[in-house]
Amino acid sequence: MRKKKTRIKIATDEDLRTQTAMENPSTESAEPELREPESEVDTLRKELADVKDQFLRAKAEQQNIQKRTAQERFDAVRYANAALIKDLLGTIDDFERTLEHGADSDVGSLLEGMRLVHDNLLKVLKDQFVEVIDALDQAFDPNCHEAMLQRPAEGKEPGTVIQVVQRGYRLNDRVLRPAKVIIAAAPQEPGTDDEPFDADTTATQAVEE
Repeated sequence: MRKKKTRIKIATDEDLRTQTAMENPSTESAEPELREPESEVDTLRKELADVKDQFLRAKAEQQNIQKRTAQERFDAVRYANAALIKDLLGTIDDFERTLEHGADSDVGSLLEGMRLVHDNLLKVLKDQFVEVIDALDQAFDPNCHEAMLQRPAEGKEPGTVIQVVQRGYRLNDRVLRPAKVIIAAAPQEPGTDDEPFDADTTATQAVEE
């Protein structure tokens, strides 16, 4: 009697996947979950690229601001006196006209022209916040006065400015040049010459009296 041969079928990977899918239908829905990590990485990479781009743009803008600020500071220093010089040009024009017509004018007219130029110049300085230091008949102030001499002056308190030798000027609250002055001293014996001024000595005398 003839024996019947039995064939053995070797299952392939595809057969195993098909059988598994049939036995567990929910396995198919698991594939998208496996791709989620890759999607998150892509999102993070995109966000990182955006942040890097924003950083580079901000850095470039900061550098541009620094360059503009440096240039503005340089221009501010370079042209700091432009407004003053522009105002002085008109005074120079007046002065030149006075000189031009001075030869054909009498002394009085020439002096009047010079006075007008002087007044215009003081106005220009005032517009730039420069003012003359008020010294005459004021108490001596070493912060804005420079005493050249002291001499007796009848009816004047010791330490009072009785004569301005050279005007002083102030820019806002800063003294550009102190006024050179002569101040009153205590009465001296007849025949005593004027003495060089000693600020410390005179200040002490004024306090004592």
